[in-house]
Amino acid sequence: MIILLTSFITQIISFNNNFIIILNNKAFFTSYNKLNKNIYY
Repeated sequence: MIILLTSFITQIISFNNNFIIILNNKAFFTSYNKLNKNIYY
């Protein structure tokens, strides 16, 4: 039971980390596109 719980918690933590990475990538790409628009247009 304890082993199941710990594996479940680690899965949740890894999922949250992946989600945060995806959000950071989205924020990076939107700021990068804004930067390119400022340079080229």
